[in-house]
Amino acid sequence: RVVWNALEVDASGTLRIAHFRPSMQEAFQWLVLDGLAERWGSVDEFLNPDLRDIDARYGEDIVLVALDDEQVVGTGILVLRPTAGEIVRMSVHRAHRRRGIASMLVSSLLQLARAQDVGHIEVETNANWTDARAFYEKLGFTFSHCAPGDFGQEALYELDL
Repeated sequence: RVVWNALEVDASGTLRIAHFRPSMQEAFQWLVLDGLAERWGSVDEFLNPDLRDIDARYGEDIVLVALDDEQVVGTGILVLRPTAGEIVRMSVHRAHRRRGIASMLVSSLLQLARAQDVGHIEVETNANWTDARAFYEKLGFTFSHCAPGDFGQEALYELDL
């Protein structure tokens, strides 16, 4: 991998991490909702109003996409808060998993967090999603605690930069 414009590109040059553009709205929304439906069996898009207008909701935050050629195959957002950043809306299309895309997205989000002088990152995931929990632990995040969430127990992780 090489660093390109502060974001990573794989050696083949077809996979890249880029900043979200409004023209990607529909693909971004579909990818996240499809991943939730895959995980839960179905999804109510009205429970995810932030996905209706990514630019309006997350315009002050860092929103990245993974592109394979020009197809959106992964998403990730770093919500910037006064005391910490929070990674949300991580998703990789099922046909593109196990290629390091999620790791590239998180690495890019962390790199950009450091550039914004964000010193602490938090992430939460459903406590039953053992693969997601193992992924964050592999990247150096430390389990903090579990807490009740809207859809069951949530596992919270943190990382000091």
